[in-house]
Amino acid sequence: MGPQVTGPPVRDGREGFALILVLLALLALLGIASAAVAAAMAQVRAASVAEQVLAARAAARSGLEEVLASTVGRPVASVGGPAVELAADSFRNEGSRTVLGLRLSNEMHLLGGEAITGGGIGYRHWRIVWWMDPAARVATHRAVVESAGTTVAAGARIGADSLLTSRLHVAACGGDSVMDDVFGDSAFAPTGPLSVPPERAHRPGLLGWSIIESLATANLASAPASPCPSCWQGLVVESGTTEWTGAGRGVLAVNGDLLMSAGASWTGLVLAAGDVVLRDGAKVTGLLRAGGRAVLESGAEVDGSACAALSGLDSASTLQRPLALSGPRWAEPFAVGPR
Repeated sequence: MGPQVTGPPVRDGREGFALILVLLALLALLGIASAAVAAAMAQVRAASVAEQVLAARAAARSGLEEVLASTVGRPVASVGGPAVELAADSFRNEGSRTVLGLRLSNEMHLLGGEAITGGGIGYRHWRIVWWMDPAARVATHRAVVESAGTTVAAGARIGADSLLTSRLHVAACGGDSVMDDVFGDSAFAPTGPLSVPPERAHRPGLLGWSIIESLATANLASAPASPCPSCWQGLVVESGTTEWTGAGRGVLAVNGDLLMSAGASWTGLVLAAGDVVLRDGAKVTGLLRAGGRAVLESGAEVDGSACAALSGLDSASTLQRPLALSGPRWAEPFAVGPR
């Protein structure tokens, strides 16, 4: 029998269908892989943005805290005026940060830290602070002696004239609009009630006693009894019943009763939470505020001087800085988009 000749194998189409299935599977896998890559890239971008937001937030807050810790002096912004730049520098090589100050009232301010990263992501954070203005603080007084009640013995004196003129080692302070508006009136009272709750009588502003103590220049017990005639002692504090026998100059804050012995004197501002008693020959040159009663025995004197009170506050440099209030201190934080 001769050789048999066979033709090509007969295909039923299943191989081609299998190939199509393989290609479809590969396409599906490619799609899944592309989606995974896209998701991963999105996550990377989101992580990068989140990292920039955190960096901007940290820079904004740290810049603000640095200004709070280092700024000393009177506020430079004006009430109703534009925000002023208090500090500006860079961070992380490409980013920048700025601290702005906005004056809401005489002594209430809004400080804002702003940071912009190199990628254009920004963040702002604002903090409410009390920033003393010495002239505005003195102008809150409405009488030479403010107290829950004042007793003036025969032979004692409270002077309410010449409040803006000079005294020994105290310069005249007329010409300041705030001072003139309050103390230029010849009808300024020798005595009057407290303009704030009695328990705040010893506080210059809205500060709690613990903050006052932390900012003190000295305790009264350790303060020199007779400083040089032109030396100012800044903020001097004491707690409890206190007797003063020397000659002091500055701001005296007592969280309790204050007794000024015969011959003792203080030039500047006297603040006491309790009673203040001036014995025969004791003298205060400036302004006095007592949460309790103020008693002037025969021969005692309060020589009303807004300029002496102003000089005392000017010497208390520890108070002249932005200070965070107790309780809620942060304004609502918010982020800003790319610029």
